Amino acid sequence: MDKVVNELDPNGKGDPVARFVKINGEMRKANNKTLADLRLKTADHFLWSQPFRRQTNSKTEASFADVRNYIYQGKKIDQQVHLGYDLAVTQHVGVEASNDGTVVYAAPLGIYGNCIVVDHGYGLQTIYGT
Repeated sequence: MDKVVNELDPNGKGDPVARFVKINGEMRKANNKTLADLRLKTADHFLWSQPFRRQTNSKTEASFADVRNYIYQGKKIDQQVHLGYDLAVTQHVGVEASNDGTVVYAAPLGIYGNCIVVDHGYGLQTIYGT
């Protein structure tokens, strides 16, 4: 708990559980707004011409709309709905874009870690986080 909380809120103080719940709610909401605002940075035409590809040697780790319960010391402290489809690969493997596009965001983004967003045109964007 302390490792995650201090990484995302290095200057925060107080109860780690309260800090986690705040981060998991408020930071998640702010991060999702940042991602939603990127829809305005989309090409007005298709940037892809081939089928979308899945990351090589990846395994499904989480599906869209999974309900996540956060348990600490045997007690549920929070619940969130997962808004992505997570693929896992081994550590230090490079990110493969799923198709042609333009990078519209590449920077750390709170709960997403290092984040890359690729615009494929007409509002279709893929998000890669580590």
